Amino acid sequence: MTPQFAPGLRVSAERILQAAHLTPAHAALGTRLVSAARNSVVVNIPWQERLCAEAASETLANGVVASLLDHATGLASLVRVAGEGVPAGTMDLRVDYIRQPDAREALFAEGECYNVNGRVARVRGLVWGARRPQDPIAHCSGTYAVTPGEGSGNELEVLQIPQLALGGAQPDDVACDARALPLSPYHAFLGLRQSLMEETSHLPGWSQHVGSYRRQTVHGGVIIAQLEAAASHHLCSQNGARRPLALNVTTEFLRPAPLGEVHARARVLRLGRTIAFVRAEAWQENPDRPIALLHGVFQLGNPV
Repeated sequence: MTPQFAPGLRVSAERILQAAHLTPAHAALGTRLVSAARNSVVVNIPWQERLCAEAASETLANGVVASLLDHATGLASLVRVAGEGVPAGTMDLRVDYIRQPDAREALFAEGECYNVNGRVARVRGLVWGARRPQDPIAHCSGTYAVTPGEGSGNELEVLQIPQLALGGAQPDDVACDARALPLSPYHAFLGLRQSLMEETSHLPGWSQHVGSYRRQTVHGGVIIAQLEAAASHHLCSQNGARRPLALNVTTEFLRPAPLGEVHARARVLRLGRTIAFVRAEAWQENPDRPIALLHGVFQLGNPV
């Protein structure tokens, strides 16, 4: 698939391709650029078994959907603010899940930056499946910080890109817990581990989680996936064996997360018969200095 570029772009095709394809978190996922316009981009990710929520379902995980939306809206911010500044990172992102992807279905996402006001870019996005493009899977809205006056946006970043290593050693404190098992194929792909003894999840500092080589920070979509997994796991522990279904999640990014181990835990704000409200937080070295917060609304499923 050859990417299509609309005329009149404020940023070069080479710069867009670099941001789209060389972001390590999305190079690992196999995300590809489909098209770019003055305020929007479309990206695509093929179906892969390792990215599924459950091996039996053959549907891509929510974390993949959220990460794809974060990537598409970030690219849209890049093409929109070029010449005025550069996107400095996601400030907040709300994702509404409308339906589950079909089995073995590739996904497409369009991100649009519809407004820039000073140091803030406002975005929205939509995900659909290759088989039913008329039925959206999820949509999002959010804001990005903008650093003004940093070049035209056409400068290629000077990247010292190592060979992308997928996976690595697990943290010692988690590896020694025999009950800490991968939660799903996608969570195993991330290296995410959930300690059942302390209700804390651990994300290793693998190079595949990098969202920016320039800043060497963990990709926002990866953090959303970890926080949502922590919330879902906590609900399962509080609600017996009833499997929760995320209806929407809003993530606020409080500070950049340098590449390294990330921890997360969740608590239930209100548990009803069919709906639960959950808050999850992620941190690195100090739990009193969270890097991100997630507020989620979950539908409680049937016992399994």
